[in-house]
Amino acid sequence: MESSRRGPARAQHYNDLAVALRNAGRPQDALPVARKAVELQREYAEHGIPHARVILVSRLDHLADTLAAAGQREEAARVAAEATALDDKLMAEGVRDPPLEDLRAIRGRH
Repeated sequence: MESSRRGPARAQHYNDLAVALRNAGRPQDALPVARKAVELQREYAEHGIPHARVILVSRLDHLADTLAAAGQREEAARVAAEATALDDKLMAEGVRDPPLEDLRAIRGRH
């Protein structure tokens, strides 16, 4: 796996591109990119990168929005439900949003 700093930044870049494509009216082009962002984020969450599960909720939300924009409403609803369930689990565990320093590290900035 990539270094903990480079890896999450890569997922962020995929996510940013997916959002830009969706906002440009290209949801079909955004779908594989958004899926890649979720795939990478899941990998980081499984490897215990700090706050990766919190950010996975956001990645899942963005994927659900992109699926809906592409007309794939059933899958969008499933992904949104997964995001909600994970968010509920994190809240029950007392996991909070990452501090600003962690967000900067995730985005690859010092």
